[in-house]
Amino acid sequence: MYDAGLSHTEKRQIRRDAKKFTVKGNCMYYLGENGLKWGGRRVILTEKEKDEVLTEVHAGHFGSKRMQDKISRCFYWKTITRDTQEWASDEFVQFVFDPDQL
Repeated sequence: MYDAGLSHTEKRQIRRDAKKFTVKGNCMYYLGENGLKWGGRRVILTEKEKDEVLTEVHAGHFGSKRMQDKISRCFYWKTITRDTQEWASDEFVQFVFDPDQL
């Protein structure tokens, strides 16, 4: 069940953290620190899924804060803040400085 060599403390931390997640069907959901009962936010596990979410949510939006707020309502991954800031910044630069538009 655990990787070989984990200490008792590390195993306890894994059990504690596992309570923040649930699996339904083929999807994992983040329940948060308090273990929400309504199902939580779908955990994004791959770069492909992350790109799909960022692309879909970005449509019609500029600004990482608005984008992050919208994504955080339904999805979870550890680096949402950093990724939305980078994505919004990159998309803005491409929009403003698109060489095809010159």
